[in-house]
Amino acid sequence: MKNILERPDLMALRIEKLYHSATMETKAQGINWYFTANHIALHIANKFNVPMTKVCGVIAALSPATNWVQNIADAHNLVLAYVNEIDPREVVVTTYGMNKLKAIRILTGNSATDTTIGRILLHKSKVNKTNSFYWNILYPRDEQVTIDRHAFRIALGDPRADEICMTEKRYRNLSEAYKIAGRKLGYNANQIQAITWLSFRQTLPSEVPAAVHKLDEEIRKQIIS
Repeated sequence: MKNILERPDLMALRIEKLYHSATMETKAQGINWYFTANHIALHIANKFNVPMTKVCGVIAALSPATNWVQNIADAHNLVLAYVNEIDPREVVVTTYGMNKLKAIRILTGNSATDTTIGRILLHKSKVNKTNSFYWNILYPRDEQVTIDRHAFRIALGDPRADEICMTEKRYRNLSEAYKIAGRKLGYNANQIQAITWLSFRQTLPSEVPAAVHKLDEEIRKQIIS
């Protein structure tokens, strides 16, 4: 199984296969997924008069081990506390403690440039999921690819992908696989990643995603008041 990680072209074939099995609704949702995420982040930024770069950084930092609706709710609540001069450390979030600290550092930092926030998310690694997620939300047409555990499984075609350690080289190879599939299918790599990610999750009984309109409705309840 590890050998295929050296072959982005072979991983791309598995990604393409799942794309072709996706429903039209899933494809439509995936094509627009990061544009929708960008719109949600912009709403929070405008609502609290906080730089868009910071809001996207907070969302990305809080994303590990958190479903999307809760991710947005946590980001909203952290920004809400900050603008009301409430210690953001007191806000309960569902991600890991170190990720929460990154989100707070982004939110309270003096710089709001995209590169500064990107460096905070990278930490010691040259590539990682939270940094790619940040760029994809901030710039939906960006060619970076968010590789999480589902994207990993899709490309390898094996549910045991979680047992393999993610390295920078492997992350780059996986990203390249989605780029190859995207070029062949006529989409940005992050659109192919989103489509296949949504389609894959529909096969997991415990993780069946809400319909597009219901998901939007749940998020709206969390952030619009």
